[in-house]
Amino acid sequence: MYDWLGLEHLYATGRPIIEDDIDRLYEMPACTRIQERQRKFFRIPPSWPVKSVTVPCASIDPDTGFEDHFCIKGEPNIIRHGHGDFTASDRRIANAPTSLLIDRQRFRCRTCGKVWSEAMPDIREEHEMTRRLHRDLAIASTEDPFQKVAARYGVHEKMVRTIFHEYSAAMLEGFQFDLPEVLGLDDTRLLGHPRLVCTDVREGKILDIFGFFVIRG
Repeated sequence: MYDWLGLEHLYATGRPIIEDDIDRLYEMPACTRIQERQRKFFRIPPSWPVKSVTVPCASIDPDTGFEDHFCIKGEPNIIRHGHGDFTASDRRIANAPTSLLIDRQRFRCRTCGKVWSEAMPDIREEHEMTRRLHRDLAIASTEDPFQKVAARYGVHEKMVRTIFHEYSAAMLEGFQFDLPEVLGLDDTRLLGHPRLVCTDVREGKILDIFGFFVIRG
């Protein structure tokens, strides 16, 4: 078992598989040995053109979902029913787009014949990515342009935009806006830098002071 993956419910069942820019596949240790030989021969650190990384994974303790299963024919009798592969994007390894190839357990109820797959708490199945990558994308999308975030994490720009809208809707749900009747805006210089001061004109209060900014024409 390889427990370096850092996920609570998944572990790596093997070493990462690296695909280079001419579609050759290597296990991570083999890739490292090739780099060492190149470094020794050329006497300079070589650049390794990694195109993608795939990590084989499995659940530490597959959840049968017994509590969520309602058998329409009586007492449920749940057994294992083979496996299926599920691919989910994750944080980058070797600065390349990284995917988890999950060996997902399937279950079947002998009583009613229903078949389902195990739950994966570490995965956002609707987006086919880990929850930690989803969280990284949500936060990054509020700080940088969508295109820049997509390039940084190796995902499609449309995915970043979708996650941003979901995240912003969740954060703004139930939020109460408390705005003054008369909002005052004034640009001034404080501590030697231009700043924007927002005030409540009727109450005579300063609401916020925005920090240093640069205007480029």
